[in-house]
Amino acid sequence: MIAKRIYTENKKYKEFYETCVGIDYVQWDDGSDGYIYFEESICGNRAEAFYKTLEDALVEYDGADAFFEIGKLNEYD
Repeated sequence: MIAKRIYTENKKYKEFYETCVGIDYVQWDDGSDGYIYFEESICGNRAEAFYKTLEDALVEYDGADAFFEIGKLNEYD
């Protein structure tokens, strides 16, 4: 599997913990691809949801954006 992180501006401290949210673009060995929206706490707990399109993933991300005050789109190779 090849993973390319395309969307992460993520950290906000809230009391005694930190939560990171973002979207990773992933390509599997069979040629299929998609986007994984994730929320991860500083203690290492991670929740993920898979979406076929970036637009679908952004719907969930936009909801988190208001709560976590995230930021802007970034691309990483």
